[in-house]
Amino acid sequence: SLKLVEYGVPKEQMAAFAPLLVLMGVLIPIGVGKYTNGPRPLSIFLIGFPLRMLSGVVYVLALIATKAVYSVPDASPPTWFYWLLVSGVVLHEVAMNLMFVAQMSFFAKVSDPSIGGSYMTLLNTIANLGSKWPISLSLSLLDEFTLTECHLQTKLGVDVGLADLSCAAGTASENAGAEVVNACVEGGGVCSTVVEGYNVQFAICTAAGILWLVLMSRRVLSLQALKDSAWHIKHKDDSQSR
Repeated sequence: SLKLVEYGVPKEQMAAFAPLLVLMGVLIPIGVGKYTNGPRPLSIFLIGFPLRMLSGVVYVLALIATKAVYSVPDASPPTWFYWLLVSGVVLHEVAMNLMFVAQMSFFAKVSDPSIGGSYMTLLNTIANLGSKWPISLSLSLLDEFTLTECHLQTKLGVDVGLADLSCAAGTASENAGAEVVNACVEGGGVCSTVVEGYNVQFAICTAAGILWLVLMSRRVLSLQALKDSAWHIKHKDDSQSR
């Protein structure tokens, strides 16, 4: 969403997707509930995983299309552009809800009833820790993967070569005006992106996702093959009676 806005999509158009997301969030769990309530909920999880990676491909295509469409002043996006955005949003929501509902169903299935919701809370906490920190890490490293160049230009817009000035936000001097966002702009240059950090992260994460799916899918299936008792706490009385 941030990249779409950066490339020119109005925030009002992005906000228009909110009702669709709410509707999808309500309907998808209902639709997949009968499948995740069975004895093999993690099989549904593994179906959602490649779908979520596929949604990343759609988002990259949407970003390329956005950059092309909004490169023209007062652009009027064609109908196919909105269908591309909607398909990316829908596919991501379907995949995300498939994985989330399947995960919650598995946790509810294996949680030890003797300690109530504490076991369920513990499993959810571990899952949340594993799913949230990559987002923060990705955002913090986005600028590190982005390669920009500062091109000096004359008043007529003629490129006179590269300048050793930073395009990073917040690098302008204290005397710069409010409209100046970096040293390159303050020095009369124009920043151009050579390597887009989002695309680099997409390639790395997709490769990591494929590798995880190949190496870990059998282990995930082996977890749900375990008996529910394997997940339960062993009480002293039970061990002594044996």
